[in-house]
Amino acid sequence: MSLPKGADQVVAVLGVLAASATYVPVGIQQPRARAERIASIAGFQVTIAERGGGPELLTLADALTASPMPGPVPGSPEQLAYLLFTSGSTGEPKGVEVPHRAAMATVDDLCRRFALGKWDRTLAVSALDFDLSVFDIFGALNTGAAVVMVGEQERQDAHRWAELIRLRRVTVLNCVPPLLDALLRAVGTGADLAPLRLALVGGDRVGVDLPGRLAAAARGCRFIGLGGTTETAIHSTVCEVDPDAVPADWRLVPYGGPLRGVALRVVDHLGRDRPDWVAGELWIGGDGVARGYRGDPERTAERFVERGGRRWYRTGDLARYRPDGTVEFLGRHDDQVKIRGFRVELGEVEAALRADPRVRAAVAVLTSGDAPGLAAAVATTDPVDAASLRASAADLVAAAHGPGPGGGVGRAATHRERQAGPGRGAGAGGTGRPAGDRAAAAARRAGAGDRAGLGRVAGAGCAGRARGDRAGRGGRDRAGLAGGDRRLLRRRR
Repeated sequence: MSLPKGADQVVAVLGVLAASATYVPVGIQQPRARAERIASIAGFQVTIAERGGGPELLTLADALTASPMPGPVPGSPEQLAYLLFTSGSTGEPKGVEVPHRAAMATVDDLCRRFALGKWDRTLAVSALDFDLSVFDIFGALNTGAAVVMVGEQERQDAHRWAELIRLRRVTVLNCVPPLLDALLRAVGTGADLAPLRLALVGGDRVGVDLPGRLAAAARGCRFIGLGGTTETAIHSTVCEVDPDAVPADWRLVPYGGPLRGVALRVVDHLGRDRPDWVAGELWIGGDGVARGYRGDPERTAERFVERGGRRWYRTGDLARYRPDGTVEFLGRHDDQVKIRGFRVELGEVEAALRADPRVRAAVAVLTSGDAPGLAAAVATTDPVDAASLRASAADLVAAAHGPGPGGGVGRAATHRERQAGPGRGAGAGGTGRPAGDRAAAAARRAGAGDRAGLGRVAGAGCAGRARGDRAGRGGRDRAGLAGGDRRLLRRRR
Protein backbone atom coordinates (compact mmCIF):
# COMPACT_ATOMS: atom_id res chain seq x y z
CA MET A 1 0.00 0.00 0.00
CA SER A 2 1.63 3.24 -1.15
CA LEU A 3 -0.64 6.27 -1.01
CA PRO A 4 -0.17 9.94 -0.06
CA LYS A 5 -0.98 10.74 3.55
CA GLY A 6 -4.67 11.43 4.02
CA ALA A 7 -8.12 9.88 4.34
CA ASP A 8 -7.56 7.57 1.36
CA GLN A 9 -4.98 5.69 3.41
CA VAL A 10 -7.58 4.91 6.07
CA VAL A 11 -10.11 3.78 3.46
CA ALA A 12 -7.51 1.44 1.94
CA VAL A 13 -6.47 0.01 5.31
CA LEU A 14 -10.08 -0.69 6.27
CA GLY A 15 -10.70 -2.38 2.93
CA VAL A 16 -7.66 -4.62 3.28
CA LEU A 17 -8.58 -5.67 6.81
CA ALA A 18 -12.23 -6.20 5.84
CA ALA A 19 -10.96 -8.72 3.28
CA SER A 20 -9.08 -10.49 6.11
CA ALA A 21 -5.78 -9.55 4.47
CA THR A 22 -2.62 -7.92 5.83
CA TYR A 23 -1.68 -4.33 5.04
CA VAL A 24 1.94 -3.38 4.32
CA PRO A 25 2.44 0.41 4.20
CA VAL A 26 5.27 1.69 2.02
CA GLY A 27 5.84 5.46 2.14
CA ILE A 28 5.64 7.25 -1.20
CA GLN A 29 9.04 8.83 -0.38
CA GLN A 30 10.75 5.45 -0.11
CA PRO A 31 13.66 5.08 -2.55
CA ARG A 32 12.71 2.76 -5.40
CA ALA A 33 15.42 0.17 -4.61
CA ARG A 34 14.33 -0.08 -0.97
CA ALA A 35 10.64 -0.24 -1.90
CA GLU A 36 11.38 -3.09 -4.31
CA ARG A 37 13.30 -4.95 -1.60
CA ILE A 38 10.39 -4.51 0.82
CA ALA A 39 8.02 -5.87 -1.85
CA SER A 40 10.26 -8.89 -2.35
CA ILE A 41 10.42 -9.71 1.36
CA ALA A 42 6.73 -9.05 2.02
CA GLY A 43 5.49 -11.00 -1.00
CA PHE A 44 2.80 -8.54 -2.07
CA GLN A 45 -0.21 -10.03 -3.85
CA VAL A 46 -1.91 -6.69 -4.53
CA THR A 47 -0.41 -3.20 -4.69
CA ILE A 48 -2.75 -0.33 -3.78
CA ALA A 49 -1.35 2.90 -5.19
CA GLU A 50 -2.29 5.88 -7.33
CA ARG A 51 -0.02 4.75 -10.14
CA GLY A 52 3.04 2.66 -10.93
CA GLY A 53 3.84 -1.00 -11.38
CA GLY A 54 4.11 -3.90 -8.99
CA PRO A 55 2.05 -7.06 -8.57
CA GLU A 56 -1.63 -6.61 -9.52
CA LEU A 57 -1.85 -2.84 -9.21
CA LEU A 58 -5.19 -1.66 -7.81
CA THR A 59 -5.97 2.04 -7.64
CA LEU A 60 -8.30 3.21 -4.92
CA ALA A 61 -10.58 4.72 -7.57
CA ASP A 62 -10.97 1.31 -9.21
CA ALA A 63 -11.49 -0.39 -5.85
CA LEU A 64 -14.34 1.97 -4.99
CA THR A 65 -16.27 0.86 -8.10
CA ALA A 66 -16.60 -2.70 -6.78
CA SER A 67 -19.78 -3.89 -5.12
CA PRO A 68 -19.59 -3.66 -1.30
CA MET A 69 -19.16 -6.85 0.69
CA PRO A 70 -22.01 -7.78 3.07
CA GLY A 71 -19.52 -7.58 5.95
CA PRO A 72 -15.90 -8.18 6.90
CA VAL A 73 -14.48 -11.62 6.13
CA PRO A 74 -14.18 -13.51 9.46
CA GLY A 75 -10.64 -13.87 10.73
CA SER A 76 -8.58 -14.98 13.71
CA PRO A 77 -6.84 -12.74 16.28
CA GLU A 78 -3.63 -14.55 15.35
CA GLN A 79 -3.83 -13.50 11.71
CA LEU A 80 -1.41 -10.78 10.67
CA ALA A 81 -2.94 -7.30 10.80
CA TYR A 82 0.04 -5.43 9.37
CA LEU A 83 3.66 -5.83 8.35
CA LEU A 84 5.94 -2.88 9.14
CA PHE A 85 9.50 -2.56 7.90
CA THR A 86 12.25 -1.10 10.07
CA SER A 87 15.94 -0.51 9.48
CA GLY A 88 18.28 -3.53 9.44
CA SER A 89 21.93 -3.58 10.51
CA THR A 90 23.05 -5.45 7.38
CA GLY A 91 21.33 -3.04 5.00
CA GLU A 92 18.29 -5.32 4.64
CA PRO A 93 14.97 -3.87 5.91
CA LYS A 94 13.33 -5.98 8.64
CA GLY A 95 9.64 -6.82 8.28
CA VAL A 96 7.88 -7.08 11.65
CA GLU A 97 4.80 -9.33 11.54
CA VAL A 98 2.13 -8.02 13.94
CA PRO A 99 -1.07 -10.06 14.49
CA HIS A 100 -4.41 -8.52 15.40
CA ARG A 101 -4.08 -9.91 18.93
CA ALA A 102 -0.87 -7.97 19.59
CA ALA A 103 -2.07 -4.65 18.18
CA MET A 104 -5.40 -4.81 20.00
CA ALA A 105 -3.71 -5.59 23.33
CA THR A 106 -2.11 -2.13 23.16
CA VAL A 107 -5.03 -0.27 21.58
CA ASP A 108 -7.59 -1.65 24.04
CA ASP A 109 -5.45 -0.91 27.08
CA LEU A 110 -4.87 2.73 26.13
CA CYS A 111 -8.49 3.30 25.11
CA ARG A 112 -9.80 1.92 28.41
CA ARG A 113 -7.08 3.46 30.55
CA PHE A 114 -7.76 6.96 29.21
CA ALA A 115 -11.50 6.53 28.53
CA LEU A 116 -11.53 7.29 24.81
CA GLY A 117 -15.08 7.68 23.53
CA LYS A 118 -17.32 9.11 20.85
CA TRP A 119 -16.64 12.67 22.03
CA ASP A 120 -12.90 12.37 21.26
CA ARG A 121 -10.96 13.27 18.13
CA THR A 122 -7.42 12.15 17.37
CA LEU A 123 -4.97 13.98 15.10
CA ALA A 124 -3.28 11.53 12.72
CA VAL A 125 0.16 13.13 12.32
CA SER A 126 2.24 9.93 12.14
CA ALA A 127 3.13 8.30 8.82
CA LEU A 128 1.22 5.12 7.99
CA ASP A 129 4.46 3.11 7.89
CA PHE A 130 5.19 4.19 11.49
CA ASP A 131 3.36 2.13 14.11
CA LEU A 132 1.97 5.07 16.09
CA SER A 133 -0.48 5.44 13.20
CA VAL A 134 -2.16 2.18 14.29
CA PHE A 135 -3.42 3.84 17.47
CA ASP A 136 -4.30 7.08 15.64
CA ILE A 137 -6.72 5.15 13.43
CA PHE A 138 -8.00 2.22 15.47
CA GLY A 139 -7.94 3.82 18.90
CA ALA A 140 -10.49 6.28 17.52
CA LEU A 141 -12.56 4.06 15.23
CA ASN A 142 -12.95 1.26 17.79
CA THR A 143 -14.38 3.67 20.38
CA GLY A 144 -16.65 5.72 18.12
CA ALA A 145 -14.27 8.69 18.10
CA ALA A 146 -13.22 10.59 14.97
CA VAL A 147 -9.86 10.74 13.20
CA VAL A 148 -8.70 14.15 11.97
CA MET A 149 -6.34 13.45 9.08
CA VAL A 150 -3.25 15.46 8.21
CA GLY A 151 -2.80 15.65 4.44
CA GLU A 152 0.37 14.95 2.47
CA GLN A 153 1.01 18.68 1.98
CA GLU A 154 0.49 19.34 5.70
CA ARG A 155 2.52 16.54 7.23
CA GLN A 156 5.51 18.79 7.98
CA ASP A 157 3.53 21.96 8.79
CA ALA A 158 3.25 22.27 12.56
CA HIS A 159 1.31 25.54 12.24
CA ARG A 160 -1.33 23.65 10.28
CA TRP A 161 -1.48 20.93 12.97
CA ALA A 162 -2.20 23.61 15.57
CA GLU A 163 -4.90 25.06 13.34
CA LEU A 164 -6.52 21.63 12.93
CA ILE A 165 -6.46 21.07 16.70
CA ARG A 166 -8.35 24.33 17.21
CA LEU A 167 -10.75 24.08 14.26
CA ARG A 168 -11.59 20.38 14.62
CA ARG A 169 -11.51 20.39 18.44
CA VAL A 170 -8.91 17.60 18.62
CA THR A 171 -8.81 16.07 22.10
CA VAL A 172 -6.12 13.37 21.78
CA LEU A 173 -2.61 13.80 20.35
CA ASN A 174 -0.46 10.69 19.86
CA CYS A 175 3.01 11.44 18.50
CA VAL A 176 6.78 11.22 18.88
CA PRO A 177 8.53 13.90 20.99
CA PRO A 178 10.07 15.78 18.01
CA LEU A 179 6.61 16.35 16.53
CA LEU A 180 5.25 17.63 19.84
CA ASP A 181 8.29 19.89 20.15
CA ALA A 182 7.63 21.27 16.64
CA LEU A 183 3.97 21.85 17.49
CA LEU A 184 4.82 23.70 20.72
CA ARG A 185 7.39 25.82 18.91
CA ALA A 186 4.75 26.72 16.34
CA VAL A 187 2.20 27.94 18.91
CA GLY A 188 4.77 29.79 21.04
CA THR A 189 3.69 30.89 24.49
CA GLY A 190 -0.01 31.20 23.76
CA ALA A 191 -2.60 28.72 25.03
CA ASP A 192 -3.47 27.70 21.46
CA LEU A 193 -4.00 23.97 22.03
CA ALA A 194 -6.82 24.31 24.54
CA PRO A 195 -9.03 21.47 23.12
CA LEU A 196 -6.42 18.83 23.98
CA ARG A 197 -7.16 16.68 27.02
CA LEU A 198 -4.60 13.91 26.45
CA ALA A 199 -1.10 13.75 24.93
CA LEU A 200 0.42 10.30 24.35
CA VAL A 201 4.13 10.82 23.67
CA GLY A 202 6.49 7.97 22.80
CA GLY A 203 8.66 6.36 20.16
CA ASP A 204 11.76 8.38 21.03
CA ARG A 205 13.46 10.10 23.99
CA VAL A 206 10.91 12.18 25.94
CA GLY A 207 12.43 15.36 27.32
CA VAL A 208 11.42 16.58 30.78
CA ASP A 209 10.71 20.04 29.36
CA LEU A 210 7.77 18.82 27.25
CA PRO A 211 5.17 18.33 30.04
CA GLY A 212 5.54 21.93 31.27
CA ARG A 213 5.54 23.40 27.78
CA LEU A 214 2.41 21.44 26.87
CA ALA A 215 0.69 22.55 30.08
CA ALA A 216 1.23 26.18 29.06
CA ALA A 217 -0.38 25.58 25.65
CA ALA A 218 -3.16 23.21 26.78
CA ARG A 219 -4.07 23.75 30.43
CA GLY A 220 -5.25 20.55 32.10
CA CYS A 221 -4.04 18.25 29.31
CA ARG A 222 -2.66 14.98 30.70
CA PHE A 223 0.90 14.14 29.62
CA ILE A 224 1.62 10.43 29.15
CA GLY A 225 5.09 9.12 28.32
CA LEU A 226 5.03 5.78 26.52
CA GLY A 227 7.76 3.28 25.65
CA GLY A 228 7.86 0.27 23.40
CA THR A 229 8.96 -1.20 20.10
CA THR A 230 7.43 -2.14 16.76
CA GLU A 231 8.05 -5.78 17.79
CA THR A 232 5.80 -5.32 20.84
CA ALA A 233 2.92 -3.56 19.09
CA ILE A 234 3.46 0.18 19.45
CA HIS A 235 3.66 0.77 23.20
CA SER A 236 4.42 -1.43 26.22
CA THR A 237 5.00 0.99 29.11
CA VAL A 238 3.34 4.06 30.53
CA CYS A 239 4.40 6.97 32.72
CA GLU A 240 2.06 9.87 33.47
CA VAL A 241 3.93 13.07 34.30
CA ASP A 242 2.71 15.91 36.50
CA PRO A 243 4.22 19.03 34.87
CA ASP A 244 4.38 20.73 38.26
CA ALA A 245 6.22 17.88 39.98
CA VAL A 246 8.86 16.49 37.64
CA PRO A 247 11.50 14.78 39.81
CA ALA A 248 14.76 16.72 39.92
CA ASP A 249 16.88 13.64 39.10
CA TRP A 250 15.07 12.94 35.82
CA ARG A 251 16.96 14.02 32.73
CA LEU A 252 14.43 12.29 30.49
CA VAL A 253 10.98 10.86 31.17
CA PRO A 254 11.34 7.15 32.16
CA TYR A 255 9.61 4.24 30.52
CA GLY A 256 7.59 3.85 33.73
CA GLY A 257 5.59 0.68 34.28
CA PRO A 258 3.93 -1.98 32.07
CA LEU A 259 0.60 -1.76 30.31
CA ARG A 260 -1.96 -4.40 31.19
CA GLY A 261 -0.89 -7.88 30.18
CA VAL A 262 2.70 -6.73 29.61
CA ALA A 263 5.68 -8.14 31.52
CA LEU A 264 9.07 -6.44 31.80
CA ARG A 265 12.46 -7.81 32.75
CA VAL A 266 15.91 -6.23 32.99
CA VAL A 267 18.45 -9.05 32.65
CA ASP A 268 22.15 -9.80 32.32
CA HIS A 269 23.75 -11.68 29.42
CA LEU A 270 22.62 -15.01 30.92
CA GLY A 271 19.00 -13.90 31.22
CA ARG A 272 19.14 -13.40 35.01
CA ASP A 273 17.26 -10.47 36.55
CA ARG A 274 19.33 -7.44 37.47
CA PRO A 275 19.04 -5.76 40.89
CA ASP A 276 17.63 -2.24 41.17
CA TRP A 277 19.88 0.49 39.74
CA VAL A 278 21.93 -2.04 37.73
CA ALA A 279 21.79 -1.83 33.94
CA GLY A 280 20.81 -4.78 31.77
CA GLU A 281 18.90 -5.64 28.63
CA LEU A 282 15.16 -4.91 28.65
CA TRP A 283 12.94 -7.86 27.74
CA ILE A 284 9.24 -7.36 26.99
CA GLY A 285 6.66 -10.15 27.15
CA GLY A 286 2.89 -10.43 26.95
CA ASP A 287 0.08 -10.22 24.42
CA GLY A 288 1.72 -7.39 22.49
CA VAL A 289 4.69 -9.46 21.30
CA ALA A 290 4.81 -9.78 17.50
CA ARG A 291 5.10 -13.04 15.58
CA GLY A 292 8.61 -12.35 14.33
CA TYR A 293 10.51 -11.08 11.29
CA ARG A 294 9.20 -11.85 7.83
CA GLY A 295 11.29 -14.46 6.06
CA ASP A 296 14.05 -14.36 8.70
CA PRO A 297 13.75 -17.34 11.09
CA GLU A 298 17.33 -16.94 12.33
CA ARG A 299 16.85 -13.36 13.50
CA THR A 300 13.41 -14.22 14.87
CA ALA A 301 14.90 -17.03 17.00
CA GLU A 302 17.61 -14.68 18.25
CA ARG A 303 15.31 -11.82 19.31
CA PHE A 304 12.12 -13.70 20.33
CA VAL A 305 12.85 -16.20 23.11
CA GLU A 306 10.95 -18.51 25.46
CA ARG A 307 11.66 -18.27 29.19
CA GLY A 308 9.56 -19.46 32.13
CA GLY A 309 6.62 -20.39 29.94
CA ARG A 310 6.40 -16.92 28.38
CA ARG A 311 7.54 -15.55 25.04
CA TRP A 312 9.79 -12.50 25.28
CA TYR A 313 11.19 -9.97 22.87
CA ARG A 314 14.80 -9.01 23.55
CA THR A 315 14.75 -5.31 22.78
CA GLY A 316 18.49 -4.60 22.76
CA ASP A 317 17.70 -1.60 24.99
CA LEU A 318 19.78 -1.03 28.10
CA ALA A 319 17.54 -0.23 31.06
CA ARG A 320 17.39 -0.45 34.84
CA TYR A 321 14.83 -0.58 37.59
CA ARG A 322 14.48 2.06 40.26
CA PRO A 323 13.48 0.78 43.71
CA ASP A 324 9.89 2.03 43.19
CA GLY A 325 9.50 -0.20 40.10
CA THR A 326 10.02 2.53 37.51
CA VAL A 327 11.98 1.35 34.47
CA GLU A 328 14.53 3.74 32.98
CA PHE A 329 15.97 3.54 29.48
CA LEU A 330 19.75 4.01 29.36
CA GLY A 331 20.84 3.38 25.78
CA ARG A 332 21.44 0.57 23.29
CA HIS A 333 23.58 -2.57 23.12
CA ASP A 334 24.04 -2.03 19.39
CA ASP A 335 24.27 0.75 16.81
CA GLN A 336 20.55 1.45 16.51
CA VAL A 337 19.52 5.11 16.83
CA LYS A 338 16.30 7.05 16.37
CA ILE A 339 15.64 9.94 14.01
CA ARG A 340 12.28 11.67 14.46
CA GLY A 341 10.98 8.45 16.02
CA PHE A 342 12.11 6.18 13.18
CA ARG A 343 14.52 3.39 14.06
CA VAL A 344 17.73 3.61 12.09
CA GLU A 345 20.50 1.02 12.07
CA LEU A 346 23.79 2.81 11.49
CA GLY A 347 24.96 -0.35 9.75
CA GLU A 348 22.26 0.10 7.09
CA VAL A 349 23.48 3.65 6.36
CA GLU A 350 27.09 2.46 6.24
CA ALA A 351 26.16 -0.43 3.91
CA ALA A 352 24.39 2.01 1.57
CA LEU A 353 27.47 4.25 1.48
CA ARG A 354 29.80 1.30 0.87
CA ALA A 355 27.63 0.20 -2.07
CA ASP A 356 29.10 3.16 -3.97
CA PRO A 357 32.20 1.79 -5.79
CA ARG A 358 34.12 4.97 -4.90
CA VAL A 359 33.81 4.25 -1.14
CA ARG A 360 36.34 1.97 0.60
CA ALA A 361 35.03 2.43 4.16
CA ALA A 362 32.26 4.36 5.93
CA VAL A 363 31.15 5.10 9.48
CA ALA A 364 27.82 6.71 10.38
CA VAL A 365 27.11 8.52 13.65
CA LEU A 366 24.23 10.28 15.37
CA THR A 367 24.79 14.01 15.76
CA SER A 368 23.78 15.70 18.99
CA GLY A 369 21.74 18.85 19.60
CA ASP A 370 18.08 19.89 19.65
CA ALA A 371 17.46 18.16 16.31
CA PRO A 372 19.60 14.99 16.18
CA GLY A 373 20.54 13.81 12.71
CA LEU A 374 22.96 11.56 10.91
CA ALA A 375 26.43 12.29 9.63
CA ALA A 376 29.01 10.03 8.05
CA ALA A 377 32.74 9.86 7.44
CA VAL A 378 33.95 7.99 4.37
CA ALA A 379 37.26 6.88 2.87
CA THR A 380 37.18 7.00 -0.92
CA THR A 381 39.40 5.80 -3.75
CA ASP A 382 39.25 9.22 -5.45
CA PRO A 383 38.10 12.70 -4.42
CA VAL A 384 34.29 12.92 -4.43
CA ASP A 385 31.78 15.56 -3.45
CA ALA A 386 29.46 14.96 -0.49
CA ALA A 387 26.31 15.73 -2.52
CA SER A 388 26.89 12.85 -4.94
CA LEU A 389 27.52 10.42 -2.08
CA ARG A 390 24.32 11.48 -0.33
CA ALA A 391 22.39 11.04 -3.57
CA SER A 392 23.87 7.57 -4.06
CA ALA A 393 22.99 6.47 -0.52
CA ALA A 394 19.50 7.98 -0.76
CA ASP A 395 18.60 5.41 -3.43
CA LEU A 396 19.04 2.60 -0.91
CA VAL A 397 17.86 3.89 2.48
CA ALA A 398 14.65 5.49 3.71
CA ALA A 399 14.33 9.27 3.68
CA ALA A 400 14.63 9.48 7.46
CA HIS A 401 17.94 7.58 7.37
CA GLY A 402 20.17 9.59 5.07
CA PRO A 403 23.11 11.69 6.32
CA GLY A 404 22.21 15.36 6.53
CA PRO A 405 23.54 18.20 4.39
CA GLY A 406 26.18 19.14 6.94
CA GLY A 407 28.73 16.79 5.36
CA GLY A 408 30.93 14.21 7.03
CA VAL A 409 32.37 14.20 10.53
CA GLY A 410 35.79 13.12 11.73
CA ARG A 411 36.83 10.74 14.45
CA ALA A 412 36.92 13.56 17.01
CA ALA A 413 33.24 14.26 16.43
CA THR A 414 32.50 10.54 16.60
CA HIS A 415 34.31 10.35 19.93
CA ARG A 416 32.40 13.35 21.31
CA GLU A 417 29.11 11.76 20.33
CA ARG A 418 30.02 8.49 22.01
CA GLN A 419 30.80 10.37 25.22
CA ALA A 420 27.41 12.09 25.26
CA GLY A 421 24.42 10.41 26.84
CA PRO A 422 21.31 10.79 28.96
CA GLY A 423 23.07 10.13 32.28
CA ARG A 424 20.67 8.85 34.88
CA GLY A 425 17.59 9.74 32.87
CA ALA A 426 15.65 7.48 30.57
CA GLY A 427 13.69 8.03 27.43
CA ALA A 428 10.88 6.27 25.62
CA GLY A 429 13.03 5.33 22.67
CA GLY A 430 16.53 4.77 21.37
CA THR A 431 19.40 7.15 21.83
CA GLY A 432 22.03 5.13 20.00
CA ARG A 433 25.35 3.73 21.07
CA PRO A 434 26.86 6.52 23.25
CA ALA A 435 24.81 5.86 26.39
CA GLY A 436 24.81 2.15 25.62
CA ASP A 437 28.60 1.93 25.75
CA ARG A 438 28.75 3.60 29.12
CA ALA A 439 25.81 1.70 30.62
CA ALA A 440 27.15 -1.63 29.38
CA ALA A 441 30.47 -0.96 31.07
CA ALA A 442 28.68 -0.11 34.30
CA ALA A 443 26.65 -3.31 34.05
CA ARG A 444 29.78 -5.42 33.65
CA ARG A 445 31.29 -3.86 36.77
CA ALA A 446 28.20 -4.28 38.92
CA GLY A 447 26.99 -7.43 40.66
CA ALA A 448 23.80 -9.14 39.57
CA GLY A 449 21.03 -10.90 41.44
CA ASP A 450 19.07 -13.87 40.21
CA ARG A 451 15.32 -13.42 40.49
CA ALA A 452 12.36 -15.29 39.13
CA GLY A 453 11.86 -12.79 36.32
CA LEU A 454 8.11 -12.95 35.82
CA GLY A 455 7.75 -9.19 35.43
CA ARG A 456 7.75 -6.28 37.82
CA VAL A 457 5.06 -4.03 39.24
CA ALA A 458 5.67 -0.34 38.72
CA GLY A 459 5.81 1.84 41.79
CA ALA A 460 5.17 5.53 42.34
CA GLY A 461 7.95 6.90 40.15
CA CYS A 462 5.47 8.38 37.65
CA ALA A 463 2.48 10.52 38.60
CA GLY A 464 -0.94 8.90 38.25
CA ARG A 465 0.48 5.40 38.66
CA ALA A 466 -2.52 4.30 40.68
CA ARG A 467 -4.64 4.53 37.54
CA GLY A 468 -2.11 2.46 35.62
CA ASP A 469 -1.82 -0.24 38.30
CA ARG A 470 -5.56 -0.75 38.27
CA ALA A 471 -5.32 -1.88 34.64
CA GLY A 472 -2.14 -3.93 34.78
CA ARG A 473 0.25 -5.82 37.03
CA GLY A 474 3.04 -6.62 34.59
CA GLY A 475 3.86 -10.31 34.26
CA ARG A 476 2.02 -11.30 37.45
CA ASP A 477 -1.38 -10.22 36.19
CA ARG A 478 -3.49 -12.08 33.66
CA ALA A 479 -2.11 -11.71 30.17
CA GLY A 480 -4.26 -10.16 27.49
CA LEU A 481 -7.69 -8.59 27.35
CA ALA A 482 -10.85 -9.21 29.25
CA GLY A 483 -12.77 -10.82 26.40
CA GLY A 484 -14.15 -9.04 23.35
CA ASP A 485 -13.16 -9.11 19.70
CA ARG A 486 -9.37 -8.92 19.51
CA ARG A 487 -9.11 -7.77 15.90
CA LEU A 488 -8.38 -4.26 14.63
CA LEU A 489 -11.51 -4.28 12.45
CA ARG A 490 -14.39 -5.42 14.60
CA ARG A 491 -17.80 -6.54 13.41
CA ARG A 492 -20.38 -3.98 14.52
CA ARG A 493 -23.93 -4.98 15.37
